[in-house]
Amino acid sequence: MLRNEYRPDKVTFLAVLIGCVHSGSIKEGLEHFNNMSGVHGVEPEMMHYGCVVDLLSHAGELDKTIEFIGEMLRRPDAIVWRALLGASKVHENVRMAEHTNKKVMDLDPRNCGNYVLLSNAYVADERWNDAMKISEMMREV
Repeated sequence: MLRNEYRPDKVTFLAVLIGCVHSGSIKEGLEHFNNMSGVHGVEPEMMHYGCVVDLLSHAGELDKTIEFIGEMLRRPDAIVWRALLGASKVHENVRMAEHTNKKVMDLDPRNCGNYVLLSNAYVADERWNDAMKISEMMREV
């Protein structure tokens, strides 16, 4: 695109970032994200931030993901936090899942997916009583 003098837009960057998530290309994904505004004049939107959170968290870089979220120029939404919540379960980090669940519940307390993700993290950690409590809480919503 650049060789043919086409300027990438927010949709182009979204596609590139999603490709990096699916291929696990962390370095390239971060490079493209960092070049969005500085090089190409495209301001990142929440969907772009969400892709970077997916990229880092699915690679197991949970601490870097938290750091990235803390440095976001926009306030993270429930989708961003939910992405980290899901990755916390995948990487068996229940402590991170509990922390992240508090954030996502503040933003979107009626979404059943939040409960399911945390409950699954407890089940994976064989914390059956905690999983049951979450299931009960979900029924009340």
